[in-house]
Amino acid sequence: MSRRYARAHVFALIVMLILCQATFAAQTTSIRLVTRWTGGVSKLKLSAAQHAWLAAHQGAVRVGVLRDEVVPLDIVDAAGNYEGISAEYLGILGMALKVRFEIVAFRDRAALMDALAAGTVDLVTGAQRASGRADVIFSKPYFGNRAVIATRIDDPGFSIRPSTDGRVLAYVQGTVAKSKLQKSYPDMRLLAVPSLSAALYAVAFGQAEACVGNSAALNDLIEWHQVLNVSVTDVARFAAEDFRFATSTQNQPLMQMVESMLTRIRDGDRDVILALWEGFGTHYTFGSDASLSKAEREWIARHPVIKYAALQDFSPFIMANEDGTAMGLAVDLLNVIGKQTGLRFEPAAVDVASVRGSAADLIVAASPSDPTLANWIFTSHYSDTPETIVARAERSFDGMDALRGKRVVVGPSLWTDRAALNKAGATILTANSVWSASDLLTTRVADAWITNATTANYITQFDDRLAIVGATGNAATRIAFAVRPENAMLANILDNGLAAISASRMHGLRDRWQFSRQVRTSWDRQRLRIVTIVLGTLLMIVLFLVWNYLLRKEIHLRKRAEGDLAAAIEVAEDASRAKSTFLATMSHEIRTPMNAVLGVLELLKQSRGTIESQSVSIDAAYDSGHALLSLIEDILDLSKIESGKLELTPEPVDCDSLVRSVANVFEGLARQRHLLFSVNIDNPCRLGATIDPIRLRQILSNLLSNAVKFTHTGGVTLEAMLRADAQDQVHIELRIKDTGIGIAAGEQEKLFQPFVQADRTIGARFGGSGLGLAICRRLVELMGGALTLKSTPGVGTTVEVRLSAPAAALINAGDLRLGPIDVWRGKFRSYSALVVDDHPANRLVQSLQLQYLGFTVTSVQDGIEALDCMASTPFDVVITDFFMPGMTGYELAHQIRARDAVSGHRVVLIGCTANAQQETQRRGLNAGMDFCVTKPLGLAALASRLSDWLCERETDMQARPPFASPSTDMPSEEWIDPAAVGRIVAGDAKLEANLLDTLVATNRDTLSKMRRMVASDDRAGFCAASHRIRSGIRLIGARMVVRACEYAERQATQTDVPLRELLPTIEADLGRLDEILTRRITVLRGDNRGATCPDGLQA
Repeated sequence: MSRRYARAHVFALIVMLILCQATFAAQTTSIRLVTRWTGGVSKLKLSAAQHAWLAAHQGAVRVGVLRDEVVPLDIVDAAGNYEGISAEYLGILGMALKVRFEIVAFRDRAALMDALAAGTVDLVTGAQRASGRADVIFSKPYFGNRAVIATRIDDPGFSIRPSTDGRVLAYVQGTVAKSKLQKSYPDMRLLAVPSLSAALYAVAFGQAEACVGNSAALNDLIEWHQVLNVSVTDVARFAAEDFRFATSTQNQPLMQMVESMLTRIRDGDRDVILALWEGFGTHYTFGSDASLSKAEREWIARHPVIKYAALQDFSPFIMANEDGTAMGLAVDLLNVIGKQTGLRFEPAAVDVASVRGSAADLIVAASPSDPTLANWIFTSHYSDTPETIVARAERSFDGMDALRGKRVVVGPSLWTDRAALNKAGATILTANSVWSASDLLTTRVADAWITNATTANYITQFDDRLAIVGATGNAATRIAFAVRPENAMLANILDNGLAAISASRMHGLRDRWQFSRQVRTSWDRQRLRIVTIVLGTLLMIVLFLVWNYLLRKEIHLRKRAEGDLAAAIEVAEDASRAKSTFLATMSHEIRTPMNAVLGVLELLKQSRGTIESQSVSIDAAYDSGHALLSLIEDILDLSKIESGKLELTPEPVDCDSLVRSVANVFEGLARQRHLLFSVNIDNPCRLGATIDPIRLRQILSNLLSNAVKFTHTGGVTLEAMLRADAQDQVHIELRIKDTGIGIAAGEQEKLFQPFVQADRTIGARFGGSGLGLAICRRLVELMGGALTLKSTPGVGTTVEVRLSAPAAALINAGDLRLGPIDVWRGKFRSYSALVVDDHPANRLVQSLQLQYLGFTVTSVQDGIEALDCMASTPFDVVITDFFMPGMTGYELAHQIRARDAVSGHRVVLIGCTANAQQETQRRGLNAGMDFCVTKPLGLAALASRLSDWLCERETDMQARPPFASPSTDMPSEEWIDPAAVGRIVAGDAKLEANLLDTLVATNRDTLSKMRRMVASDDRAGFCAASHRIRSGIRLIGARMVVRACEYAERQATQTDVPLRELLPTIEADLGRLDEILTRRITVLRGDNRGATCPDGLQA
């Protein structure tokens, strides 16, 4: 229960956080063109080409703009409104042409110009000819570009170290020619950035010393991004490119319309547009240093720090921020004057009432009419606004007389004519801060509040219940700095600093405090209490919900358990049904060909005709047996694929030859059915691929078989295309088209399920088990490719296979087809063979096959009898079954190899099994078998494998006994297969040398590890090292060393032979191979020629 309640508490806290911190998703809106232009616009007279251009674009022009980079040229706000100087001109163009604009915003200029070149947008704003693009045309200028330099300045809110890369000038790429900048600023290193914001940030945060850009844009970006340690400090030394419209050379009619519009706009109208958007230079500092006398500078040197009274609440001139620091218009003015004069102004924690006895030298917001400051010296005023009356919005007071009998708040820091108020019979209330004064009005404690217009404007923007309802008629309220009488020099310095501030910058500072910052309001002060009440209520609700949740949880868990049980029962029933369906399907599929085989054999047994007269029956039995075998192989393949145990064996393949060999098989079948059969191979570079040829052949054969089978008229087309990419990958695309019966759309995906055909009549009419397409798709996916099918009933079917494989160099690639069986008749007359199988029929078939090939054959029924025969008669080949009573084929192989080791005569040992699983065949190879074959055995395949192994054994026997130390004068072609090397390097001598060099280094390193494994008697490590050597040298056909490694691995895993007795043979063989490879590398790197014949591999 404790865990349950703990989870409940966690749940309650999560719900509380979600309820207290709700978020709102911002809607994504399209960008809308917003203009302020109200003047008249005359309609443009368009040419035929211009009319055609607008018609082709359906009256819409796609305009690309930069998002907030060239302000006030282009501005895109958070609500999706696009405005600015460019927008005004577009509005005029839109009204003149009656077109609509689709605005697309970009983050940097390079992306914008690329979009114009690509045709994504038709027109670009704010373009400059410095981009130098030949595919772009520009209009006449519509906004002048005053280029300025912005640098870092001292600001108390920033602590940025200067750039360590020397003097760096950041500029926006494409806005000014780099050569022009380099000529104007030869002592600075140029830094190209994608946008003006990036250039500004580079200066602000120390990556650059300065940046160059448009004066208005830089000024606005500094304010928007509040990087207040950057200011415009100089005019650029070059003439900057003005801003223009731009379009691609394909849009000449559009540019003609833009030019016509710009020509029609009068200079007066241009001035109006500029006045709407061009702001004031708030962040300009060049030319604004205060003019100080020598005496003033000396005074500053003696008094570098000036303290001012900071505990003064006189918004917006000075007030306390939430963190206790002082802020306001007067504080900003002190910061500006400090930068001009070098003075540092620091706040002192005193108020105006106690300033006389404090360390403060300055009051930042004082009125000369304040009688308490009669002896203080006042500077020039920096605020001069009328005295206003603030009240609730529904009230109206016109002059002092209207306040008769009213409750009037006076202050703070304002000394109005109290005598006039007393004369009018008003009740005077005093407030210590502007916020307490406004609270007196909103709570109806007071009727009116007298204060200056600047303060009144600032306060009323935060409370729409209050408004300026009238003026007192008294003299304007002047606000200035006040200094102690003994600091007259400080007053002069402050006057000089105020005089140096331009009117536009002063205007900007005032605007900043009318709209930008807000201090704590009544809501801020009551927020904690209100939030606490809300959270308490929510907590009670959450606790109730948690209690209800706990009561219902047990019921929910029980219902879920019941559902799980029902689902498990359903899964078990589905599995049982699937098993029954599979067994029924397999029973039917196997019985059908077996019935044909047994029926034919029964007829042959009863009849006494010649073989020629019975050939039809024999062919029928053969075809049925072959169909049964194909079915079993398909089932095994599907089982291995679904269990993840099917392993691919990639090797260099001549794809042209493979495709043609498969096509030749089905071409004859197509002709028998009177079908056209065409093969188109697009492989101009004669590319080879490293891929599993058996599986590729299986896929292609299945697809061609289906195409021929289901086509009655028309034909079948096989197309193959091979292309290489830069990553040395070959992309193979196979396409099989037929004009067959086709497949309905609803049935196509079902065909890729095992044992499923398009309808129930397909199996009866055409045969097949429904496994072919399922296996093909799974094989293609296993090889990393894709198989797609498109079909229309009555029209035909197209199947596409796309594969990718590493490229492989092919040299004299031979035909992949096996030759006819007749060429092998009597080929092995000088050899003897022993057949070991407990099944009489299998012994008979294998004996007849070997006799057909020319072998002298002896057959026995078990392993013991086989060993007795071998004791008296030497055999060249032994073919044994795997599973026999008394002694298995694995045990027989161990015994035979033990005898070979003693006699020095190595027999070719072949494992023959009906089990096609790779694990079974791997066990046979580990037992000592040379290779394994699967029943039933084809004559051509058996003859081809026997020919390779017997010829190889002849060569080995001439060279040395098996696993003996190699003779030092043994020719190197016995150690390296030149054809294998050629397939890899394709005659490239440099590549061959690098390959052999890598093999030598790897072999030496691995042999060193193998010696350590022997010293520590680590058999697993020994076998792993041997396998690593074997896998590498197999690439160059080093069969001697491969067999030595295989023998050592078998001895290490299956016997107790000490590892130190197995190591010398491998050391000797690797030493000889190392010597051969080293000499070959020397030859290759000496004359830089690669050998293509066996002699070329000799030292």
